[in-house]
Amino acid sequence: MRKPVVAGQFYPADKKELLFILDNLIKKKAKKTARGIISPHAGYEFSGKTAGQAFSHLKNFDLAIIIGTNHSSGEASASLEDFETPLGILKNAQETAKLDLKEDEQTHQQEHSIEVQIPFIQKLNPEAEIIPILPSMNQEANKKLAEKIYNTVRRDFIFIISSDFTHAGNNYGFPITYEQAEQQDKLAIKKIKALDSEEFFNIARKTTICGRNAIIVGIELAKFLRLKPKLIDFTSSAKITGKESFVNYVGMVFE
Repeated sequence: MRKPVVAGQFYPADKKELLFILDNLIKKKAKKTARGIISPHAGYEFSGKTAGQAFSHLKNFDLAIIIGTNHSSGEASASLEDFETPLGILKNAQETAKLDLKEDEQTHQQEHSIEVQIPFIQKLNPEAEIIPILPSMNQEANKKLAEKIYNTVRRDFIFIISSDFTHAGNNYGFPITYEQAEQQDKLAIKKIKALDSEEFFNIARKTTICGRNAIIVGIELAKFLRLKPKLIDFTSSAKITGKESFVNYVGMVFE
């Protein structure tokens, strides 16, 4: 069992409080046409609105592939554990093992980028199964990972790409202004919308977009599934904190 490590930090540890927040973040009247999303993974007070906007557009699902940001390891890996949050337990799908990725429970246990997506999934379908994956640092390997997912997972699924965008300011060793950060993020978004993983990577590697490897998997998977990306929300922690060090957040859907 993969126990929560950021409950009480990134999102409430109290079940009732968490459900109340999710009720407000997920828009019930949104068109549920998306098969995939890009969703941020910061604390809900900063990025929850953007995540909620993206999750609101997901079509009904029983299987969710979550491609997290690999903050600590260069290798692609999967977790074969069930994931627990204050809302209960999500079962790991049998298809996870069929992907034949390295099992690395130690890295997954400390990685928050998948965990913060789980309560949103549980709110939409508490009976869903999940495939939790962390991508590698290698661009070509991530393209092959998308192909492997497409060829291996035969059940209908939705996918969640977990990524924050530019981390700017002295706290992140990337001293640029909000206007500069917004400009480079919107250029990266333009390449995602064009499903151009090569040019996206060329832009993203010059920035501090933490989930660029996960996004490459998402772009390539969208190609296989013939999906079109659309921007849903763009915001920044700067709008909340007013500080010079900030993180931008993007919500996108693949329809």
